[in-house]
Amino acid sequence: MKFFFPILVFLAFTSRLFAQDPNIGPAGGTTCTNPTLLGCNAVHLVQSNGTGLLSVPLPCGNADVVVPGQESFYLFTPPATGIYTLNVGLISGGLLTNEFAYYFKEQTPNLECGPTGWKCIGSATNNPAQLPFGALELGKSYLIMADGMTTLPMRQTIQILGCELSNDSPAGATALVLNGTCNSPLTNLNATKDPNEPDPDIDTTDGYAGRWLASINHTVWFKFTAPASGTVTISTEAFESGKIYDTRIALYQVGNVADYSTYRLLESDDNETSPIGINFNTLNASIPYTGLTPGVNYYVQMDATMTGIDLESPYFCISVKDCIKRTNLSNCGVGFNQKKVNGKLPNGNRWYGIYTQPATGDLGEMAAAIWPNTQNLDTVFCKMRVYSKVQSAFNGIKYMPAYFRIYAKNIDTLPVKIRLFFTKSEFDSLKKATNLPLANIGDLNVTNFDGGSIEDCLPTNNFNGSVTLITAIDTFSMTCTNSFAMSFNSSHLGEFGAHFGTTPLPLELKSFTGKTMSATNKLYWATATEHDVRSYTLERSADGYSGWTIVGSVDSKGNTDTGHAYELEDRAPLRHSFYRLRFVDVDDTEEVSTIISLNRLGNDFGVLSAYPNPAKESIQIQFETTEEAIITVQITDILGRVIKNQKMNTTNGINNLSLPLEMLEDGIYYIVLSSDDKVSLPLRFVKQ
Repeated sequence: MKFFFPILVFLAFTSRLFAQDPNIGPAGGTTCTNPTLLGCNAVHLVQSNGTGLLSVPLPCGNADVVVPGQESFYLFTPPATGIYTLNVGLISGGLLTNEFAYYFKEQTPNLECGPTGWKCIGSATNNPAQLPFGALELGKSYLIMADGMTTLPMRQTIQILGCELSNDSPAGATALVLNGTCNSPLTNLNATKDPNEPDPDIDTTDGYAGRWLASINHTVWFKFTAPASGTVTISTEAFESGKIYDTRIALYQVGNVADYSTYRLLESDDNETSPIGINFNTLNASIPYTGLTPGVNYYVQMDATMTGIDLESPYFCISVKDCIKRTNLSNCGVGFNQKKVNGKLPNGNRWYGIYTQPATGDLGEMAAAIWPNTQNLDTVFCKMRVYSKVQSAFNGIKYMPAYFRIYAKNIDTLPVKIRLFFTKSEFDSLKKATNLPLANIGDLNVTNFDGGSIEDCLPTNNFNGSVTLITAIDTFSMTCTNSFAMSFNSSHLGEFGAHFGTTPLPLELKSFTGKTMSATNKLYWATATEHDVRSYTLERSADGYSGWTIVGSVDSKGNTDTGHAYELEDRAPLRHSFYRLRFVDVDDTEEVSTIISLNRLGNDFGVLSAYPNPAKESIQIQFETTEEAIITVQITDILGRVIKNQKMNTTNGINNLSLPLEMLEDGIYYIVLSSDDKVSLPLRFVKQ
């Protein structure tokens, strides 16, 4: 009992000693795998109490031998290559002994907490000290270790000096790598604002006053080069998981970096609810934007409130990605809008994004974009529906599952440009529904329906109004969202949907086959019904994807409910030929058939023809042999794995074989023939 009072006194003293000053950041991590981020000029706690991890001598400064005191670990990323200073301070009211040795080494993927690789910064005891160290390299991160020189309770503070923010102004803007990862800790601590620096909180040139929820305070700057698509998403993220750092960003087009009067605000955002490739946090910021000039530098202004919870971890990262994630908020009753779309204003004739704007200051996701031409549309509205499957109009034409209605407060009197965004899965569903597995996004057209009061984001009732087919389409893919965009001119606003071709033709194709002759290829097709069909055009390609040329055309034999038979001859066939039919009706609408292939092998060994292609339940193959033999017919997948293996007794001459395909999943396959001494070239076909 005689030691009870002294123990209480010691515990009370150490409790007061280790009380956290709110102006001092948290202590270091307990191992080098969980270091505390140490930013420029930020003051952090160093503490030691008891035995540490390292028990071998690490001479440094006044510490000839470091005894096993407790270590603290920090992570520092230099903003530039150079020498830095570790500023060591004392905490008043501490014990008389405060002895630490400080070390650093580069952080590497296979980092170990052992004693190797550490370089001495210096040691500090009971007096403040400034310890220069480096040189450190830009683009690398470094561990800093504070090692207690005794096992007694001790405290100091540390601060990195000599790293004034190089991007405090646009002239020193940090260059961002397009599609780079968001993995470097950045800060705007101690950043300042220039007297004439633009402020999105009061700048109305983006159509919104007060887009930022507070005036600029501690701004830093970044820049990037616009990609070929002219489309980006700029996003910030609190760097430490679970911590909150309330960032806001603004995008500028800049004429002269040194002249703020040439800065034009394009968009700004103070909150972000739909990140791309980053962790969800509603206090991050995100700007999806389309309409940048490829190859031109653009500037990003970043700020943060620097109060309250932000100071828990005043570090963020920022990324610029070549993509936009279109919203899937499907509500044709409410929709989204963009105000002040005025092509008559200076710099007003440009692309305007239409955003979901879920909260004040928050752009949200993009729904579509519009270029107004030289007219004032005022507020532009976008309503849309994203269906679970392909939709068919009243005339049978099949549309992409995302369908749009765009209109304006002011009546449009001039043509406008529209930019719509779609996903690859939506495009794949249209290919499957239309039986066009080899189609690409360049085959898409757009129909504009101007139906006034019945515009309801639904293509099935578009029969009382003006319908315009738009075939001049610019398409581009985006690298990070598995999406693509379609841009086109439209004579007026209304509903917009994307589809293949124009409209289904009033015919039913029963068969489409072919065979090789001595010097030519013969193609045959038969219809089940025909009504108002004008002609058929036979087209040939060397690869089945591109370079389609016309072989010949025949006129329809007239309307029928029982069908007609046709044939055409290719007098200059290729060694390997792919064929398709293009049907044209009396209204000049058209559609294409599925594809078949013919091989002219001469004395070679292989398949002469295979149809239909794409195939569903079965595929018919034809080949020729000069003797009776037993051959093996194999179906392989794109990796060469054998899916089906069948032997067949052949006769001298033409041989035919029907291969059932029900057991195959949809995809690309190959047919290979083999005998005792021959193996054919693979013939590609599609199962759907």
